[in-house]
Amino acid sequence: MPGEDDRFADSAPQMEAVARTLGKDEVLKRQTIGVLTFDAVYWDGDTVVFSLSDSHRAYIWSPDRRPGDTLPLWGPWYTFWSDPH
Repeated sequence: MPGEDDRFADSAPQMEAVARTLGKDEVLKRQTIGVLTFDAVYWDGDTVVFSLSDSHRAYIWSPDRRPGDTLPLWGPWYTFWSDPH
């Protein structure tokens, strides 16, 4: 079974297409894009956040800058881990 990094790599082109067409006030709830399922996809300022289901992880699409508190993946992609504890 592929790991989450492999699933992200397979899904990133579709995710970018969604990010480029998502309206600034639009929120997509419970979406499967590529092979990943997200609780929500939405704009946060000048970035698009892809919040993973059943995880404290999000992928962030930010073509203009690196958002704070993120880890770079590649190109305009970053990841964010939130720890509720």
